[in-house]
Amino acid sequence: MGKLDDKVVIVTGASRGIGAEIARLFAAEGGRVVCAARTLREGDHPLEGSLERTVAEIRAVGGEAAPVAANISEPSECERLVQAAGETYGPVDVLVNNAALTYFVPVKDYPLNRWMRSWAVNFHAPFILSKLALEEMIPRRSGSIVNISSGAAIGPGRGPYPQPPESVGGTCYGAQKAALERFTQGLAMEVHEYGISVTCVSPSLVVPTPGTVFHGLVSGLDDPSGEPPELMAKAALLLATEPLDKVTGRVTYSQLILKEYGWIAEGQGIGVDPERPGSGYSGTVGAGGVRLKPDPPGKLALPSSAPSRQPSAIMRRLGSGRFRMKFRLFVPLSIAVLLLAFAAACGGDDDLPTTATQTPAAEPAGAQIILPDQPAAGFDLSDPSFEALEGAEAFFGQLGGTVYAIEMPDDWNGRLMLWAHGFRGLDRDLVVDIPPMREYLIENGYAWAASSYSANGFVPFEGAHETAALHDFFIQEFGQPDYTYIAG
Repeated sequence: MGKLDDKVVIVTGASRGIGAEIARLFAAEGGRVVCAARTLREGDHPLEGSLERTVAEIRAVGGEAAPVAANISEPSECERLVQAAGETYGPVDVLVNNAALTYFVPVKDYPLNRWMRSWAVNFHAPFILSKLALEEMIPRRSGSIVNISSGAAIGPGRGPYPQPPESVGGTCYGAQKAALERFTQGLAMEVHEYGISVTCVSPSLVVPTPGTVFHGLVSGLDDPSGEPPELMAKAALLLATEPLDKVTGRVTYSQLILKEYGWIAEGQGIGVDPERPGSGYSGTVGAGGVRLKPDPPGKLALPSSAPSRQPSAIMRRLGSGRFRMKFRLFVPLSIAVLLLAFAAACGGDDDLPTTATQTPAAEPAGAQIILPDQPAAGFDLSDPSFEALEGAEAFFGQLGGTVYAIEMPDDWNGRLMLWAHGFRGLDRDLVVDIPPMREYLIENGYAWAASSYSANGFVPFEGAHETAALHDFFIQEFGQPDYTYIAG
């Protein structure tokens, strides 16, 4: 039994590279694969690969596949592709939007016709094909759409930029892939009620293909620094076949998701290496972390007016300086924390002695939630002091029966990350856990705040109250953030 037995699959860009590998694997898993691309025969395109070759390779090992030559930059061709799939095998069960068109040209030199055409292939076609596939999936209340993105969607971060980019021309392609990632999550939410999964995956490393060799991204198809295309195919298969509620809305990376599900033992590259965490959309609901706009009506009980973002007189500067790196990482959080942590404001007082290196405690804003004055029975609060990174200030102290830590960059961008699973107490000691993505946060202008909580164990309801208290305390001292993220 294969994972896709008798499922009808459309794979675009299946004449070579990642698309051809996905088509071969999906057919090996029992799928009836419609392979789509512009290049029907070998020699029709300067790059090696064709639909006839891909289909022949599938059929040679007993798989089922059919070629459909289509220029999906044209809406009518997208319609013809879905119609041909239906006539050949039946309604579409799985759609893989893999086809891509890349022009590595700086914006100032980018021809308008190429701009329009690349958007047509990289974004409009996935929209049109998804819309057409949904017409067949919704009545059956099942289906899967897998979009193929790229590490190009990860921007360079905020400036200034004292050095020119190592390579130029990725701005336009990256913008199109970033749009595809946002589209993925929006569509996933829209069609969740119909049992349809929508996901997105990018390679963790550059995959050696005829296209990436042509653009000079790798030295050849056997470049050892690249990622085998089989890993992207496996990642797409995983996303297409896992249960809806486990994967829908995921914007992820090949080796990250494969390692997470135990399909590979180790991984590297984007999503796996700490210094390459991924795009912003890989860190939102379903992919780790939750982003909220501050004070949505009926959801938050926060101060009606925000004070200055400058820290109050009770706060102390502990470090300064500057780094320049990138932040994209957030990790999963219990929904209970998300719903409860921002239910109301809270109160508390100070029992931990102030030292020369410790910020004196202060009353959190509001009084709807009353924090325990002391930690839970049998637990002690440890010293929360820590040394700030260059370019940041460290603040810490006691808030009710908890200790807290806050790190504020000198160039704060108005965004706050609450490290909700901030405790790491051992035995009787309750300690603030500094978030592992700390450097990425500070170096990109994000502030973070974490709490020890008042007990050595995470109880969602209590932890939510204490997270809310910390959030209100932050607002009191620095002002209301433009955005608040929760991760843990």
